[in-house]
Amino acid sequence: MSVALQNARLNISFKCADISHLEIYVARQAILDRARRVHGYELLFRANGFENEFDGSDPASATAEVLANSLLAIGLENLVGGKLAFVNFDRELLLKEWHAVLPPTGSVIEILEPWSLMLRWSPPAVNFASRGTRLRLTISSLTTATSIICSALRTSSKSRSAALPGPSRRHSFISCHARGLEMLAEKVETYEEFAWARKAGYDYFQGFFFARPAIVRAKLIPVAKSNCLRLFREVTRPELDLKRLDQVINADVALAYKLLRYVNSALFALPSKVQSVRHALTFLGDADLRRWIALAVLPRLAEDKTAELVTHSLVRARFCEAATALTEGALAEQAFLMGLFSLLDALIDRPIEELLGELGVAPPIVAALLETGPEEDTLTTVYQLALHYETGNWDAVDEIAQRARIEPSAFRDAYVRAVCWAEETLADVPR
Repeated sequence: MSVALQNARLNISFKCADISHLEIYVARQAILDRARRVHGYELLFRANGFENEFDGSDPASATAEVLANSLLAIGLENLVGGKLAFVNFDRELLLKEWHAVLPPTGSVIEILEPWSLMLRWSPPAVNFASRGTRLRLTISSLTTATSIICSALRTSSKSRSAALPGPSRRHSFISCHARGLEMLAEKVETYEEFAWARKAGYDYFQGFFFARPAIVRAKLIPVAKSNCLRLFREVTRPELDLKRLDQVINADVALAYKLLRYVNSALFALPSKVQSVRHALTFLGDADLRRWIALAVLPRLAEDKTAELVTHSLVRARFCEAATALTEGALAEQAFLMGLFSLLDALIDRPIEELLGELGVAPPIVAALLETGPEEDTLTTVYQLALHYETGNWDAVDEIAQRARIEPSAFRDAYVRAVCWAEETLADVPR
């Protein structure tokens, strides 16, 4: 079966946040070293912001939503701050190679199933060592790929302080350290347990004694369901059509935001920021692009229609593109992105300066949106034109038209066409 069909048939029923609140959640729990410094964070699924515990959701669904929320909405760097990200994976997601969306040198994959069982279904393609991925396994799951061994401290016998807890007594801390393995004690709930585990030779510690999981909230930009369906159809094709993908993604502020954030994340560690949807699509290979599409659109397929702010962003993007084409056609693509991202701060309640920086938006667009560019700059002029048009400041519209030597009616026609295009774009396609 092709990768496209595998991803398309991945049966994950996401439990998404209520779109009326536009909030998503990820919990993180610190993992500390022997000096009680933060070594990393385990990222955990939370269905809402009120119950700080796992609600029993399907493991594959929970992990997939943690990945989507961490990589595409909150930002992995904002969650872990340069520390390691520990994420649980089950067989289904590993076989689909969803672990590949995480930066290999900045993440640790925790496999909860016994490795002896995993060997029966793990194909050669699931090769963690080749990409530098670290594994966090239980004592009964040791393999040559293991880098961190974890054990639940409260189920271990403290009388065996010189041996690993678990069914086998032959794995001493000394031999494990000699093999380059590190030991993590889980469920450390008292100072006495921490002191015992530290003396016993554990390298890392996790539990309520240090910190309970902290819930991180973020605003979610709603993606138009119609665009989700269009992208999902594209991902099932044997060959991706980058031209069609470019059209669909550029028609949705949320998808464009998610794509640029993903490409400019630590996963790729690019020397310079990718600044356009077209550049991002050509940069990503088929496999990475299909994984991104699945992460970006699956959580949205069961939700309601888009918010008015998204429609407003789309109208503004199309109008800026058309108005720029009347004056300086070479800047039309940048003008579209400028309009598309102009309401990001209102969409997700974060300063627009931060968001534009994370996305690697081109400096001329940033200057226009922050109103710091020269008055005669084309993008600045077009952005001001859009604002004047929306507020009915016709004198200012006429002044800009006169300065550009363009009939004001041309701007009026462009705005009408932009509104019609946005309505057509956001109309749900038949199920």
